[in-house]
Amino acid sequence: MSYRTAQKDSESTLDVQWRLDTLNTNKIFAGCFNFFRKWKVKKNQITLIEKLNTGGTGSLFEIKNECEKRGLPFHFNIITHADYEVSPRNLGGLLKLFTIKAFRMATSSHIFLNDNFLPLGYMKLSDETKVVQLWHGMGSFKKFGGSSETNPEVLKELKAATKNTDHILASSENIRDNYAEAFIAPKEKVICIGCPQVDYFFREHDIAAWKEELSEQYPEMKGKKLVLYAPTFRGEEEHDKKLLEAFDFDAFQKELGKDYFLMVRLHPQIQSAKVPDTVANMTDYPNVRKLLCMTDILIADYSSIAVEYSLLNRQIILYAFDKEWYLSKDRGFYFDYEKTAPGPIVENMQDLIDCIKNKQWDIAKVEKFAHLHNDYFDDKSAERVVDYYFGNGKKLPNSASEPEPFYEEWNQYRPKHRRKRNPDSISQNIFDNASGKSQNGKLPEKWATQDAEEAVNSWESERKKQRKRQQQKARMQEKLKQQTANVTKQKNKKNNNFISGIDKLTSKKRKRYK
Repeated sequence: MSYRTAQKDSESTLDVQWRLDTLNTNKIFAGCFNFFRKWKVKKNQITLIEKLNTGGTGSLFEIKNECEKRGLPFHFNIITHADYEVSPRNLGGLLKLFTIKAFRMATSSHIFLNDNFLPLGYMKLSDETKVVQLWHGMGSFKKFGGSSETNPEVLKELKAATKNTDHILASSENIRDNYAEAFIAPKEKVICIGCPQVDYFFREHDIAAWKEELSEQYPEMKGKKLVLYAPTFRGEEEHDKKLLEAFDFDAFQKELGKDYFLMVRLHPQIQSAKVPDTVANMTDYPNVRKLLCMTDILIADYSSIAVEYSLLNRQIILYAFDKEWYLSKDRGFYFDYEKTAPGPIVENMQDLIDCIKNKQWDIAKVEKFAHLHNDYFDDKSAERVVDYYFGNGKKLPNSASEPEPFYEEWNQYRPKHRRKRNPDSISQNIFDNASGKSQNGKLPEKWATQDAEEAVNSWESERKKQRKRQQQKARMQEKLKQQTANVTKQKNKKNNNFISGIDKLTSKKRKRYK
C-alpha cells in the first residue's frame, strides 16, 4: 500500500469518526425503539442494559441467574457498554444495536438498567413494559446524577429518562431521599429491597484457593496480607493524574512490603493515570467483588466501593490527600464525610503508613457505616427482586408500591406438562391438580397423610406415568388412523379400477354396435 493510499484511508476513517461523533445516538436509538413499538410486547422477554461494564457480575446478572435458577422461561436481551461504542470498528455492533436489540427491547415486558440510560427520555414505552433502575453502586456515599450534575442539557435528559422509569431500587430506607434527588424522581419510585450484586459477599467462598490462584501470577504476595488501593475518579484529567502521584509506592514497599502486598484498582473513568509496572494492577480484574473478598485492608477515598467492602466488616482507611479541594470543588457527599467515615481519614503518605503499621482502624465505624447504607445482610436481595417482579405477588418490606402478581402468568409460555408450581402455594397446587382426578374435587385419600412436598412429588410421578400412557395411546390411535386411511385408499383404488374397467367395456360394446 502506498503512502497516499494509507493517508487517504486514514482521512476516511477520521471522517467516519467525526460523522459518528456528531450524531445524537440517544435520539437515533430511541427512534428505532419507537418504530419497533408497533410489535406486541412479549411477557417472557427481558432486556438487561449494562451501560456500565461490570464484566457480567453485577446486579443485572444476579437477577438473570436467579431467574434461570427458578426455571423461569425468559429470553434475555443483553445490551452491553461495548454495543454502544460509537466508532468505525463497531459499525456492525451499532447496526445490530439499532435493529435486533432495539426490536427486542421494544417488545420486552421488563427492562433493567445498571446506569443512566438517556435514550429512555425519547422513548414511547408501552404500558405493559416496566423499567427498573438497579444502579451500579451500592448506598449513597458521594453525590451523583442530579445531585451533582450542572449541565442543563444532561439534567433535562436525565429527568426525561427518569420519567419513563417505573422503579429505582435502593439498599436502605436511609438513602431513599438521596436516590430520589440523584435521579430527579418522586420518593414513591424508590423501592428499598436490597442490592442484588452484594449477595456475593454473603455466600461461602474458598478464598484461600482464590489467593493461591492469584499468587501464581504474583508469587511475592504469598504469606502477606493483601491491601487494595481503589481511588475514584475526579472528573478532571489533571486531578486524576495526581491520584497515583500522591501515592508513594516506593515508601509503601520499603515500610510495609514485608507484611503487606499492595494492589491498585482504578475507576473505569480514570484515563490519565498509569499504574507503575512494579505494582499489581487490578484495574482489569474481571470480578471486583471476588477481589474485595480476597482483600484484607481497603484504602479508598470517596468511592462507593467502601460501602460494599464494609459488608465484609474489615479494615478501611480513607486516603483523602485532596480532601479540601474535593469537598469544595467537586460533587460532595450526602452524609457528613468525617462523621460517617468507615475508618480513619489520612491526608499524607506517612500518616497512611503509620496507620497501617499501628493498626489504627476502628471496626465499629465500619459496622455503623454498613448499617447506614444497607438494610439487608443476607444473600437474598436478588430473590427479593425476582419475587417482587415475577414472584408470588406478596408485598415486600420497605416497598412503597404493590408488586405485580406476575408469577402465574409466565406459566403460559411453557408446554402444559412442564409448567411449574408456585413454591409458596404448593398445597393449593396439589388440590388444583388433584381435583380433576376425583369427582368431589378433594385431595385423594392416599395423599391425605403426606406433607405438601411429598404429595407434589407423588402427583408428579403419577402424572408422568399418565402422560406416558396417553402418549402411547395417542401413538396407537395415530397408527390405527394411518392404517384405516391406507385401507380406505386401497379400497378407493380398487373401486376406481372397477369403474374404469366397466367404462372401457361399455365403450367397446358401443363401438361394435355402431
